[in-house]
Amino acid sequence: MGQIRFLTFLLGLFFTAGAAATGFRGFEWGTTEDEILEEMGEPLQRRGDCLIYQDRIIERQVRVLYCLDDGNALYRGAYVFQDTHPMPYNKHVEDYEQLLPMLSERHGEATRNEVIWRLPALRINKPYWGHRIASRDLELRATWAPPATQVEMVLQGGDFNKITHYIEYKSLESMEQRRQQDRELL
Repeated sequence: MGQIRFLTFLLGLFFTAGAAATGFRGFEWGTTEDEILEEMGEPLQRRGDCLIYQDRIIERQVRVLYCLDDGNALYRGAYVFQDTHPMPYNKHVEDYEQLLPMLSERHGEATRNEVIWRLPALRINKPYWGHRIASRDLELRATWAPPATQVEMVLQGGDFNKITHYIEYKSLESMEQRRQQDRELL
Protein backbone atom coordinates (compact mmCIF):
# COMPACT_ATOMS: atom_id res chain seq x y z
CA MET A 1 0.00 0.00 0.00
CA GLY A 2 2.80 2.41 0.88
CA GLN A 3 4.53 1.71 -2.46
CA ILE A 4 1.33 2.53 -4.40
CA ARG A 5 0.80 5.75 -2.42
CA PHE A 6 4.45 6.67 -3.03
CA LEU A 7 4.21 6.13 -6.80
CA THR A 8 0.88 7.97 -7.07
CA PHE A 9 2.34 10.93 -5.21
CA LEU A 10 5.46 10.96 -7.36
CA LEU A 11 3.54 10.80 -10.63
CA GLY A 12 1.32 13.63 -9.44
CA LEU A 13 4.37 15.68 -8.57
CA PHE A 14 6.01 15.36 -11.94
CA PHE A 15 2.83 15.88 -13.91
CA THR A 16 1.67 18.92 -11.99
CA ALA A 17 4.56 20.55 -10.14
CA GLY A 18 7.47 19.43 -12.32
CA ALA A 19 8.93 21.37 -15.17
CA ALA A 20 6.50 23.01 -17.52
CA ALA A 21 7.40 22.72 -21.21
CA THR A 22 9.38 25.94 -20.92
CA GLY A 23 10.13 26.41 -17.23
CA PHE A 24 10.22 25.04 -13.72
CA ARG A 25 7.36 24.19 -11.34
CA GLY A 26 4.80 26.13 -13.34
CA PHE A 27 6.98 29.23 -13.81
CA GLU A 28 8.05 30.11 -17.33
CA TRP A 29 11.71 30.82 -18.00
CA GLY A 30 12.16 34.57 -17.59
CA THR A 31 9.70 34.89 -14.69
CA THR A 32 10.88 37.70 -12.40
CA GLU A 33 11.87 37.43 -8.75
CA ASP A 34 8.85 39.52 -7.74
CA GLU A 35 6.49 37.14 -9.55
CA ILE A 36 8.07 34.12 -7.83
CA LEU A 37 7.91 35.82 -4.43
CA GLU A 38 4.27 36.77 -4.99
CA GLU A 39 3.36 33.14 -5.71
CA MET A 40 5.75 31.33 -3.34
CA GLY A 41 6.14 33.80 -0.48
CA GLU A 42 9.39 34.64 1.26
CA PRO A 43 12.10 31.98 0.72
CA LEU A 44 13.70 29.95 3.49
CA GLN A 45 16.97 31.57 2.43
CA ARG A 46 18.73 33.35 -0.42
CA ARG A 47 22.09 32.11 -1.60
CA GLY A 48 23.90 33.73 -4.48
CA ASP A 49 21.42 34.12 -7.32
CA CYS A 50 18.95 31.58 -5.89
CA LEU A 51 15.78 31.72 -3.81
CA ILE A 52 15.63 28.55 -1.71
CA TYR A 53 12.43 26.94 -0.44
CA GLN A 54 11.77 23.69 1.37
CA ASP A 55 9.25 21.13 0.15
CA ARG A 56 8.49 17.41 0.20
CA ILE A 57 8.41 15.27 -2.91
CA ILE A 58 8.21 11.49 -3.10
CA GLU A 59 7.98 11.55 0.68
CA ARG A 60 11.45 13.11 0.85
CA GLN A 61 12.65 16.51 2.04
CA VAL A 62 14.01 18.67 -0.78
CA ARG A 63 15.33 22.16 -1.17
CA VAL A 64 13.74 23.83 -4.18
CA LEU A 65 15.97 26.41 -5.87
CA TYR A 66 14.75 29.16 -8.18
CA CYS A 67 17.84 30.80 -9.71
CA LEU A 68 17.76 34.21 -11.36
CA ASP A 69 20.12 35.69 -13.94
CA ASP A 70 21.58 39.21 -13.97
CA GLY A 71 18.34 40.51 -15.48
CA ASN A 72 16.41 39.10 -12.47
CA ALA A 73 14.77 36.39 -14.60
CA LEU A 74 14.34 32.69 -13.81
CA TYR A 75 16.86 30.64 -15.80
CA ARG A 76 17.44 27.57 -13.61
CA GLY A 77 15.61 25.52 -10.99
CA ALA A 78 16.49 22.46 -8.96
CA TYR A 79 15.35 19.90 -6.43
CA VAL A 80 18.13 19.01 -3.99
CA PHE A 81 17.27 15.96 -1.91
CA GLN A 82 18.01 16.48 1.80
CA ASP A 83 17.60 12.94 3.11
CA THR A 84 20.58 11.01 4.32
CA HIS A 85 20.72 7.24 4.26
CA PRO A 86 23.04 5.03 6.31
CA MET A 87 26.02 3.19 4.88
CA PRO A 88 26.47 1.60 2.44
CA TYR A 89 24.26 4.37 0.99
CA ASN A 90 22.50 2.10 -1.50
CA LYS A 91 19.13 3.72 -0.72
CA HIS A 92 20.43 6.79 -2.61
CA VAL A 93 21.01 4.59 -5.65
CA GLU A 94 17.51 3.12 -5.28
CA ASP A 95 16.01 6.64 -5.09
CA TYR A 96 17.89 7.64 -8.25
CA GLU A 97 16.81 4.51 -10.14
CA GLN A 98 13.20 4.95 -9.07
CA LEU A 99 13.14 8.48 -10.49
CA LEU A 100 14.71 7.58 -13.87
CA PRO A 101 11.61 6.06 -15.52
CA MET A 102 9.33 8.72 -14.04
CA LEU A 103 11.45 11.53 -15.43
CA SER A 104 11.57 9.71 -18.78
CA GLU A 105 7.80 9.41 -18.81
CA ARG A 106 7.53 13.14 -18.14
CA HIS A 107 10.33 14.42 -20.43
CA GLY A 108 10.82 11.67 -23.02
CA GLU A 109 13.69 9.24 -23.32
CA ALA A 110 16.92 10.37 -21.65
CA THR A 111 19.43 11.75 -24.15
CA ARG A 112 22.21 10.61 -21.82
CA ASN A 113 22.25 8.05 -19.02
CA GLU A 114 25.73 7.52 -17.64
CA VAL A 115 27.49 5.50 -15.00
CA ILE A 116 30.81 7.34 -14.62
CA TRP A 117 33.69 5.58 -12.86
CA ARG A 118 36.56 7.89 -11.84
CA LEU A 119 38.91 4.93 -11.44
CA PRO A 120 37.86 2.06 -13.71
CA ALA A 121 39.93 -0.36 -11.62
CA LEU A 122 37.47 0.20 -8.74
CA ARG A 123 34.41 -0.98 -10.70
CA ILE A 124 32.43 -3.21 -8.40
CA ASN A 125 29.06 -4.90 -8.25
CA LYS A 126 25.98 -2.77 -7.90
CA PRO A 127 25.27 -3.67 -4.24
CA TYR A 128 28.35 -1.54 -3.35
CA TRP A 129 27.68 1.44 -5.60
CA GLY A 130 26.39 3.63 -2.78
CA HIS A 131 29.71 3.40 -0.97
CA ARG A 132 31.65 4.08 -4.19
CA ILE A 133 29.49 7.15 -4.88
CA ALA A 134 30.11 8.49 -1.37
CA SER A 135 33.85 7.98 -1.95
CA ARG A 136 33.64 10.00 -5.20
CA ASP A 137 34.69 7.00 -7.29
CA LEU A 138 31.34 6.75 -9.07
CA GLU A 139 28.75 9.20 -10.35
CA LEU A 140 25.33 8.59 -11.90
CA ARG A 141 24.02 11.18 -14.36
CA ALA A 142 21.04 11.30 -16.73
CA THR A 143 19.91 14.12 -19.04
CA TRP A 144 16.65 14.89 -20.85
CA ALA A 145 15.89 17.60 -23.40
CA PRO A 146 12.23 18.63 -23.36
CA PRO A 147 11.41 21.82 -25.31
CA ALA A 148 13.41 24.89 -24.23
CA THR A 149 14.77 23.06 -21.16
CA GLN A 150 17.56 20.73 -20.14
CA VAL A 151 16.79 18.40 -17.25
CA GLU A 152 19.63 16.64 -15.49
CA MET A 153 19.57 14.25 -12.55
CA VAL A 154 22.84 13.63 -10.72
CA LEU A 155 23.91 11.38 -7.87
CA GLN A 156 27.47 12.09 -6.75
CA GLY A 157 29.78 12.06 -3.77
CA GLY A 158 30.84 15.10 -1.83
CA ASP A 159 32.95 16.06 1.13
CA PHE A 160 33.21 13.68 4.07
CA ASN A 161 31.37 10.83 2.33
CA LYS A 162 28.27 12.98 1.77
CA ILE A 163 26.09 12.04 -1.19
CA THR A 164 24.38 14.74 -3.24
CA HIS A 165 21.28 13.91 -5.28
CA TYR A 166 19.59 16.61 -7.34
CA ILE A 167 17.42 17.23 -10.37
CA GLU A 168 18.25 20.44 -12.19
CA TYR A 169 16.18 22.26 -14.84
CA LYS A 170 17.93 24.85 -17.06
CA SER A 171 16.69 27.22 -19.72
CA LEU A 172 18.35 26.25 -23.02
CA GLU A 173 18.16 29.84 -24.23
CA SER A 174 19.92 31.08 -21.11
CA MET A 175 22.57 28.36 -21.41
CA GLU A 176 23.29 29.45 -24.99
CA GLN A 177 23.50 33.11 -23.94
CA ARG A 178 25.99 32.21 -21.20
CA ARG A 179 28.11 30.18 -23.66
CA GLN A 180 28.13 33.16 -26.03
CA GLN A 181 29.22 35.49 -23.20
CA ASP A 182 32.00 33.06 -22.28
CA ARG A 183 33.19 32.96 -25.92
CA GLU A 184 33.29 36.76 -26.01
CA LEU A 185 35.52 36.79 -22.93
CA LEU A 186 38.09 34.57 -24.68
